Amino acid sequence: MGRTHKFKFSGLTHDRMVFSNYIVDGMAVGESYAKAISSKGSKKSCQVEGSKWLNEPEVAAYVEKLRAKTEEYRAASRAYKRDKLFFIMEENEDDPRVVIQAITADNLMTGDNKPQEVQVFGLAELLQQVRKGSK
Repeated sequence: MGRTHKFKFSGLTHDRMVFSNYIVDGMAVGESYAKAISSKGSKKSCQVEGSKWLNEPEVAAYVEKLRAKTEEYRAASRAYKRDKLFFIMEENEDDPRVVIQAITADNLMTGDNKPQEVQVFGLAELLQQVRKGSK
């Protein structure tokens, strides 16, 4: 599956940088490798070669750097959005509709309006729980 790499940046080839971005975006190793080098090879060979790339110290360090930057951006972006929502609420505190919309948007961002998980038992599990409690 070898290929001549023409581009180098920060010690990494262009293909390895593209591969790293796919990994950080959540794509599987084999798929990231195949897409990065435009491979038509087998899934297994792409998985093997991609794993080799991911274990290279320079690639691993670049992936971690990208992940850290991505999380930093997401956190800053969330904080910015929440600041804007707070500003909207303050500026429109006399309009309950605007305040409720801002609170609703904030709850969606933070997940505060997710339904609570309720454990549901089937009859057999329920009987087992009741028996445990009666001992």
